[in-house]
Amino acid sequence: PANITISAWIKASGSIASLNYVVGKLGAYYGTFYLRYRSSNKFNFFIGLGASGANVQGDSASTFTLTDWNHVVFTYDKVNLKLYVNGSEDFSQAESRDILYFDAGSPWPGKDLYIGKGAFPSPAEGLIDEVSYFGSALSAANITAMYNGGTPTDISSLNPISWWRMG
Repeated sequence: PANITISAWIKASGSIASLNYVVGKLGAYYGTFYLRYRSSNKFNFFIGLGASGANVQGDSASTFTLTDWNHVVFTYDKVNLKLYVNGSEDFSQAESRDILYFDAGSPWPGKDLYIGKGAFPSPAEGLIDEVSYFGSALSAANITAMYNGGTPTDISSLNPISWWRMG
């Protein structure tokens, strides 16, 4: 899809590397998109855009206690990249390039969506819950409703492409 939302509840444990992959889609040269957390106690996103090898990545403005449950959401609507943590917008950047899903030079063309790992080492250690992937950029109100004050809610009315409840 041209617009996306990736959402997950995360509670880190174990060793925390410089980049820990929570949700990732391989395909473009460095990957299509990733939702990650960092040893700096920040959440991070990556997205392949435009021409081969072009990408944008960014960190949350705030730091978080990674060993607590956190709801992290990344959206892209070809106007802005946004990162939300615990129901509040924490990062925004203007961007209008197309998502780069496939790249002829990629060592991983057409790969699946991964939970808990990416193309590189440093998988997420801990608990991951309620992972969802949307073909649209959800609104701030939708994201706040998903967060629901810290209690995950049923998101089927938001029409996710995929939703892993992790029961």
